[in-house]
Amino acid sequence: FTQKMLEDVAAQEEMQQGPNAVLDDAEDALEKFNAARKKVEEQLGFGDNFNEDSIQYEVLLEKLRGLVSDKGEEIAALLQNLIQNDSEFGEKDM
Repeated sequence: FTQKMLEDVAAQEEMQQGPNAVLDDAEDALEKFNAARKKVEEQLGFGDNFNEDSIQYEVLLEKLRGLVSDKGEEIAALLQNLIQNDSEFGEKDM
């Protein structure tokens, strides 16, 4: 009987600590992630003035350069069609 009571008390304590343990684990994981991110940023040479938007812009620009070099004729035709459609649309407004 006493052993059963001790087991019940231990189970209740674990249940009460459960949400706190999950929260602690989540906080630890977040701290590890932030530390790893900072380490990677330092290794890549980014300082405190790291601008994520400019990096996304540079990546997008590099992808577009690759696309244009691979499919230059298709891109040229697309741009010509856009200009032609825009000029036709502008003429209709007048």
